[in-house]
Amino acid sequence: MMTAILSQLVDAGVLTDATVRLARHLGWMYAEADDLVIAAAACTIAAGSSGSICFDPAHPSLLLATDDATASIPWPAPQPWLEALCASPMVAVDVDDHTRPMMVVNDVVYLTRHWNEQEKIARWLIDRVSLRRPDQVGSAPSSAARVVDEVDDDHTRALRCATTMLVCVIAGGPGTGKTTIVSEILDALSANRTEPLRVILSSPTGRAASHLDQAVSHRLTTQPHGVDPPPIRVTTGTLHRILGLKPRGGAQYDRRRPLPADIVVVDEASMLSLHLMAALLDAIGPHTRLILVGDPDQLASVDAGAVLADVVAAQPVVPVIRLTKTYRFFGAIADLADAIRRGDPDTAIAVLDNADDSVEWIRADIGAPDFLPTDLPRLRHDLVHQGLGLIRAGESSAVGEALDHLDAHRLLVAHRHGPSGVSQWNRVVHHWLAQAAPETVTARGWYPGLPIMVTRNDDALSVFNGDCGVIVDAGGLRLALPNPSGPRLISPDLIESWEPLYVSTIHKAQGSQFDSVSLLLPAEGTTLLTRELLYTGVTRAKTFLRLMGTETALRHAIDSPAVRASGLTNRLTTLRTGCQSNPKDSPASDPDPPTDES
Repeated sequence: MMTAILSQLVDAGVLTDATVRLARHLGWMYAEADDLVIAAAACTIAAGSSGSICFDPAHPSLLLATDDATASIPWPAPQPWLEALCASPMVAVDVDDHTRPMMVVNDVVYLTRHWNEQEKIARWLIDRVSLRRPDQVGSAPSSAARVVDEVDDDHTRALRCATTMLVCVIAGGPGTGKTTIVSEILDALSANRTEPLRVILSSPTGRAASHLDQAVSHRLTTQPHGVDPPPIRVTTGTLHRILGLKPRGGAQYDRRRPLPADIVVVDEASMLSLHLMAALLDAIGPHTRLILVGDPDQLASVDAGAVLADVVAAQPVVPVIRLTKTYRFFGAIADLADAIRRGDPDTAIAVLDNADDSVEWIRADIGAPDFLPTDLPRLRHDLVHQGLGLIRAGESSAVGEALDHLDAHRLLVAHRHGPSGVSQWNRVVHHWLAQAAPETVTARGWYPGLPIMVTRNDDALSVFNGDCGVIVDAGGLRLALPNPSGPRLISPDLIESWEPLYVSTIHKAQGSQFDSVSLLLPAEGTTLLTRELLYTGVTRAKTFLRLMGTETALRHAIDSPAVRASGLTNRLTTLRTGCQSNPKDSPASDPDPPTDES
């Protein structure tokens, strides 16, 4: 039976019954029955599920998106709560004790495994920043800051940093030239080598790893006439596959058997979780360079941690180069993205009210009881036009044209379910297309022109969760997927898990770009409606953005940066200033980018 505090937290939606049962089970294992301790354990577990890596009893509302949501909850007073925790047999205090599942560090509660992973990351980065490769030309820099301040141009600074340091972060928004810089770095490091440069190009997701491979491979193979390609041996794949992570724990590559690579590049590093980053660093050899590439203002991992944002916030402890010049989109889209990133709703509204032809704002209240999808006729026109183009290309075996149509426009939403979610809008768009092309779209299942998204990794087929393609009639129905050497054609019957791609969540679209984007904002009450979600959605558009939502929802998103409790930034700073021996010097509450979709 739940006692008062646990029942109130469950009723308020802070905890679930399952979380409380897990916390009680831990209490039973360690002979702990104090409900204050059980409540703290449940809150710490819940914090991890929402992306945080610790729980602060002095600021418990970090578990939710806003203080207002927890105003009516009678939270325990912080001091007696901490005293109960410090006296508990299931809690270690300021000492790493692997026999206890929880730790209190600087009056903040961690699961012991999260503290250990955070500590591993912080110490690895601090140690690596101070080292240089034996074959490095020139004198060793006295600090990361000195390296990045030597030149003014962002691209030159990034190239200099990545070729002189063993760890480097290249941060920047879409279209700022991050992939170009990676190619230039590989060119520079492979020059005058007698042995091929062993390069691993990876990412938390298969789609992002594939995109990086395509872009870098294309650049490296399009050398000027008469110029030999650089001696580079490239391996690509998701971090899970590259590391050989096993379902029950452990990995093929770790400290005892490091990755066979001279340089490891991780793209879309904003999606790195604490656990994945710790596993990666464990497998990096003593002379291997690590380059993290990503946008710290975008959505973070669906799992606990926001490593890239934490590391960027700790500069100049770790060398970070920010690329600021955008080459992909300009005008109102760029101005709107900048206003959102800076948290300036007034400027964002002004940009939308005075936008050029690249931005359209439809002030639709998606959450209104009387709202109907047909209230958005221009959206319907564009989706049907795109769908019919896909059908024509699919029926005529025009594979390249079909893939071009696929990336021409994308409807993005925040949720998986609900009136503004993927499941609802997939049904709506399918219904519109069935009305426009009844002979083709009436049947359930495959049809030429059907856009699909793969929803499960399949290493045997080299298809990954998030891969997008189109069904085409090529001597039978085939799934066409983009590939550097030309589209791949796969029997759709081999794809075990997929869903229609009439619409996508913003999170699933992260790492992709589309000629035009229609972005549907949910009602302002949802906890997913954050600054990072809005910024990520807006920056998927290259030439045209249609934003659909109320001004209230828009302002709410811009004024609501996602908050993840983390101690990594402060731990990096503390270790850098020489306080390695005292983990209590690490406060743990940093604002970080957001998390998963519902």
